[in-house]
Amino acid sequence: MKPARALALGVLGTLAISAATLIALDGTGTLRDAAAFPVAGVAAILSTVISGWVAKALKFRMLACRLERPLSLRHSLAVAVGCDFAFGASPGGVAGYPATVLLFARIGVDARRALA
Repeated sequence: MKPARALALGVLGTLAISAATLIALDGTGTLRDAAAFPVAGVAAILSTVISGWVAKALKFRMLACRLERPLSLRHSLAVAVGCDFAFGASPGGVAGYPATVLLFARIGVDARRALA
């Protein structure tokens, strides 16, 4: 599966599960409160999250260049977003670092060198 498609499916799946959880726990008031949240606030939050992903992707790209395995921005962005979702999805964020090493290994960076 292509990284962009996997990212889109992951984001849509996360949003669907979140919405289903709110409805199952009778969180309709929460949905009304979320609808009343200003659009400028949502844009500010999204721009902050996306700029954080891009900054982490650039950091990973510099790391890979230092390891003599240059990455495209697309691949490094996939690693950055994947490890952030792993940090958020696991209790205490324990899956974030193993996911980062696994994602680096999947795009061709040696796991031992990525850990260093």
